[in-house]
Amino acid sequence: MHERETHRRISRSLFPFLPINTIDRVNYRIDNASIPSMAMNRIVKNQYQQYGQRNPFDTFNLARGGHRSRNHDMLTGMMTAYGAAGTPGIYAMMGHFMADSFSNMLLDKGPEFRNLWEALFLSANRNRRY
Repeated sequence: MHERETHRRISRSLFPFLPINTIDRVNYRIDNASIPSMAMNRIVKNQYQQYGQRNPFDTFNLARGGHRSRNHDMLTGMMTAYGAAGTPGIYAMMGHFMADSFSNMLLDKGPEFRNLWEALFLSANRNRRY
């Protein structure tokens, strides 16, 4: 719940012209990879792993594991976001990636930092209307 709301609010503050339903649709599609996007991600990842290189499309360094190992590189993320919402979907994807990248930076300092920031951010913005 908190991560979804944080993603929504960060994306909305970065790109105020985006409708909330577009942000939600793109966030859902990026975090819940479809079978074709998982196949595409596997092809791209294996292409570079066989030469001992990391994925050059992972510019935000998000594909560490877990649910972010899919659809969280620029190539598959853009294809997924464009398929979900067209050109505005690309903006929503960038907001999603920036929020995930910031979350990773806080998590690298310790999980209590991320939890504290998220709680403070959501409480400071809880009365704000979109």
